[in-house]
Amino acid sequence: MHSQSVDFEDFYLFYDKENYKESLKELQKIDTTRISKQDKATWYFFYADVQFGRDRHDIAYQYALKAENLFIALDKQSDVIDSKLLRLSIVSHQKSLDFDEQPIIDDIFSYVKRTNDSNTPMKLYFRIGNTLTRNANKEKAIYYYQKILEKTKESIDTAHVYMNIGTVYSTIEPMDQDSALYYAQKAIPILIRHYLALNGRFISFTINNSFNDSIDGLILVDLR
Repeated sequence: MHSQSVDFEDFYLFYDKENYKESLKELQKIDTTRISKQDKATWYFFYADVQFGRDRHDIAYQYALKAENLFIALDKQSDVIDSKLLRLSIVSHQKSLDFDEQPIIDDIFSYVKRTNDSNTPMKLYFRIGNTLTRNANKEKAIYYYQKILEKTKESIDTAHVYMNIGTVYSTIEPMDQDSALYYAQKAIPILIRHYLALNGRFISFTINNSFNDSIDGLILVDLR
């Protein structure tokens, strides 16, 4: 029997993070016994993500691990990292699971070192910080963002890290708006210098009531 290829671009049209039930229906239309290993690994990944969205964490973890193992067999390094980060997200989100985040984090760095993956430690710190932020793991998210600041000179990248730390403090309980504002203020001069160096100009300002009444600026940059 020949494998059938699946155009997952079609699935993206139905992949609705606000309606996981419909996304699941679209996935279940695919006959996984007749598709290639690459497509099956991708199917496992999406199925895990959808089940995660439906709070079926045990199922989500099992399929994220299936996706990861199949991607490893296929030597799809970036997909392996994505699968590991999905497992981290599931574990970080659902504390009742009998798992700890740190072994997964250690495994991610070990895999990258072993395979010479294009993900640099700084990039991984950022992605792990983002994953932990989305799942309200405040202390560990800040820890990995701070690792970047310890090892990186001031740049547009560090400005993004400052903004992300500010987001952590302003959105995850217990909130600390003073710290949020402090990190936002550290980022702003870097961002302004960066965009002004590109001949950008401010064209509008507004008050962001949801972020401690800070000022948001809209910058126009001609990239032609």
